[in-house]
This record gives sequence, structure tokens and C-alpha cells, in this order.
Amino acid sequence: MQRKDRNEATPVFGGILLLLIGLAAVIASGDRVRGLLLATFGIAGPAALLAVAVGTPLGGLLAKTNLPGRRAVMTLLVTLLVIPPHVHAAAWQSVMGFVPGATILATPASPSWTLLEGWRGTVLLHAIVGIPWAALLAAVAFAGIDPQREEQARLEASSWRVLTRVSLPAAMPGVLAAGVLVAVLVSAEIAITDLMRVRTFAEEVYTQASLGAFDPSSTPAIGATGATGLPELLGGAVVLAVIAAGAFLVLGASVKRVATDRGEKAWRFSLGKRWCDPRRLAAQLLLAMSVAFLAGAPLVGLAYQAGLTTLADGEGGYRSVWSMSAAAQEIAGAPWTHRRELVVSVGLAVGVSLAVTAAATLLVGLSRGRVQLVLIALAALLIATPGPLLALGIIRCLTPPPTAWWAPCGWLYGGWFPAWLGQVLKFLPLSAVLLTPLATAMSGSVASAARLDGAGRLNTLWRVVLPGHRRQIAACWVMMFALSISELATTALLVPPGAPPVSVRLLSLLHYGVEERVAALSLCLAAGAGLLAWTALRLAMPNRFNLLGQSPAAPSDPIN
Repeated sequence: MQRKDRNEATPVFGGILLLLIGLAAVIASGDRVRGLLLATFGIAGPAALLAVAVGTPLGGLLAKTNLPGRRAVMTLLVTLLVIPPHVHAAAWQSVMGFVPGATILATPASPSWTLLEGWRGTVLLHAIVGIPWAALLAAVAFAGIDPQREEQARLEASSWRVLTRVSLPAAMPGVLAAGVLVAVLVSAEIAITDLMRVRTFAEEVYTQASLGAFDPSSTPAIGATGATGLPELLGGAVVLAVIAAGAFLVLGASVKRVATDRGEKAWRFSLGKRWCDPRRLAAQLLLAMSVAFLAGAPLVGLAYQAGLTTLADGEGGYRSVWSMSAAAQEIAGAPWTHRRELVVSVGLAVGVSLAVTAAATLLVGLSRGRVQLVLIALAALLIATPGPLLALGIIRCLTPPPTAWWAPCGWLYGGWFPAWLGQVLKFLPLSAVLLTPLATAMSGSVASAARLDGAGRLNTLWRVVLPGHRRQIAACWVMMFALSISELATTALLVPPGAPPVSVRLLSLLHYGVEERVAALSLCLAAGAGLLAWTALRLAMPNRFNLLGQSPAAPSDPIN
């Protein structure tokens, strides 16, 4: 037992050590890189804190209670997870325009104080985007707690004391890792910071790459002077990767625990048996308010924005009028209007999702020992690398000098291969996390018996493990498909001339201020993301939700 506890504690202490090393590297960086990293953390830190503050109670409600509607809320969270960040920005800008006085809050000191602008708007929007991540990862952390510890504590204390004194401290490493991971994801994004015109590490890379500062064959454009060198930016990316690796190690312990203890009945916090019990009503109210905030308000704002029409008021001026028929017509026509972008996005997503799922299945199923540690380090590097910097590295590799030995591969740069490769590298770590149960199954008794009979690891994976995990692999493919359609940070610099993917087109429309088309296209993307999220959950968990504590031993507690 003590050896098992030490093995479970080692990743946690290793992750904390890597976090401390990463923070020390930030302090030791050059002035320019340190300033960019501190500005990035100044946004990512508060955004992650807000996301964790909202997402942790929500994840606890999903994993530790038997409230009705948990499957619907989980579908909503996965839907919000795959919606592009700039769609969230467009939705909340529509909400601010829909609610009178919400966009501009006048005060004596600042007569035109706007909520969603600059640093505060960037933090709020990133926090909203990060809440689904925080809630899902918190649910994983709560579901990974040993039920025997909670049941034993329940014999001597009330349910509330068990939740606060046992469950919450046990889940805290995973919750903290979720916060760090949300901060790393925020630091690697450019969509919201580009809209809010806020300078961060990733935004600096994107701006300089757009100006040609990293192209040795061209003269940098005006405004690229004083740019940060590529080696310095690579150093900053390594710092972010070290911090992400620490989060991965801590979070991996929780994910492994969830995958291992599927047969145990999870402990639930008692909300009372009657529907009118105050604790049950309070929890249900909190769940309903979360749904209304995360999905209801943005959808209403987008529908309102899509139906606005400008009419003459008869006095030489104009006024905006909302029309349901105009909204329906705009939303119905959005797929046809952007059909070329949708076709491009779907084709790219199919290729990316197939490659990522196949590669992650082989890597997770066949790796072991020190190879897994190397893969964790590479996954952290890919997760933490800003999308523009990853795109820049791909451009450098696919545009070699004529004397380079890989120069014959330069023809690959002219098509969609760079964008495909960038998304594959970006999503491979996440798909590996989703397929963690494969690694657990490879070390299980059935796979061990197959290897004792002479089967190799590849044969064991193909004939023993994969047949029992087909639904999980299909769910991973669906998730990668949805994330590929919404990806922007890496794809923006890698798309060839012609019709761009729908995520890039949407960002252009946001810059041009075509609000009704943005709202209609955003609603279509949200509907498609919801369908894909529902499909992924039904594939992965057709009858029960093991992540939320449901087990074969507790069939009387269905997930609604």
C-alpha cells in the first residue's frame, strides 16, 4: 500500500517541481521575452483563476451528485469545448449589445467604460472559454478519488465534512493542474487577443510572422523593427512547455485513476431524497444558472444579432429593428453562403482526425516505461507551443534552402499539407489523453495473458484491446474532427490561397464588422458542435457515464 501511494505521489511531486523550474526560467529570461511572458501570464493567470472558480463547483456537481440532467450538461460542456474562441467572443459581444447598458457602463470617472475591451475583456472572454475545460477536468479529478476513503470517512462524519475534508483535498492536485493547463491553453491562443488588440507571447509571434520578420529571404515590413528573435521565442516556448509538462504529470495521475477504477461504486454527496430539499434545490439552481450563463445568454445574443435589420425612420435617420424572419433567413442561408469554406474545413478535419486518432492509438497502446515520459514531454511541448510559432516551424521545415538534404520535400508547402501537419501536431497530445484507457487495458490481466501466450504488443493491441475500445476510439475521432474545424491559431498562417477554412473566414468577418453574418455562421457552428459532442458522448458512453462515477454496481442511479 505504501509503495502504491509513493508511485501515485511521484507524478504530483514531479509536476510541482517542473512548475517551479518553469517559473524560475521565466525570471531568468531576457527582458523582451520576460515582458511578453509576464504579459501573457497577466491574462492567463486571472482567466484560469476565474475558470477554475466557476468550473470546480460545476465539476463537483457532475461527479459527486445524482442531479438529473448531468448528461445534458456534460454534452453542453463538450460542445462549448469545441466551439472556436472567436465564436465565444462574437456571442458575448452580441450579448453586450442586446442588454441595454451592458456594453458601456458610464461612471463619473469614465463616461465610456466598455466591459469587453482591452485587458479586462480578454480575461473575461478567456475565462468563459476556459470554464468547460476547468469543469470537465475537475470532474475527472473528483471521479478519480478512491471511493473507499470517502466511504470510510462517511462512517465518522457528515456528507458535507467528507466533501470538504476528504474529496476536495484529494481532488485539489487535479484541480490545480486543470487551472495551469487552462492558463497554458490561454497563453497559446491568438483569436481573442487579436480581436481585443492585446499583446501576448503568441500574439507577438503571429504579428511578427505576418510582417515577415522571420523570413530570411525577404525584408521585414514596416513595424517589424525591434522584433524579438526566433531563438528567444523558442526559449519562451520551452518555458511554457516545462510548465505544461508539470500540469500534465499531475493531471495524468487523476486520469489514470479514473481509467483504473471503473468497477467501483463512487461515493455521492447526499442532496436529500425529496425534490424540495433545500440542498437539492440550491444545487439544481446552480446547475441551471451555469447552463443559462454558458449557453443561454450567448445563443440569445447571437439570435438577436442575426435578426437585426437597419430601416429608415422617416426623419433622415436609421434605426435597427429585430425580425424573426430575418434571423431565420440569415441563419438558414449561412451554410450555403459559406459552402466553400465549410467544404474545405470538413475535408481538412477528416484528414486530421483520421491521422491523429490512428497515431494516438499506436503511441498510447505501444509505448511504455521511459518512452511514455518522453511522450509526455513532447506532448507538453506541443500543447504549450503557441500556434503561430508551431506554424512558423513548419514553414521553415517545408521551405528549406536548395542545398538542404530535405529540399526535394519543398513541394509539399504549396498545398494543404502544412495546415494538416500543424493540426495533427497540435491535437495529437489531446487525443492521447482521451485514449488513456488503452494504456490501462494494455497493462491489464487479459492483455498480460495474451502476451504470456506469445502475442506481441502490436498483436495484443490489435486483437485484444482495440475490439473492446472501438466506441472510445470513434468518440476520439469525432472530438478531433470538431476541434479541427474550430482551430485557428496554427491554421491561420498555413492556409494556401483560395477559400480559407471557416474558422479563418469567421475571424476576417469579425474584423470587418459583418455582425449579422458572424452571428448566423456562429449559430450554425454551435449547432454542428452540439451534434458532434452528443455523438461523441453517445459513442464513448452508450449506457452509463463512468467519468461521473456511474458503475455497473450502481444501475439504480441513471444519468438523465
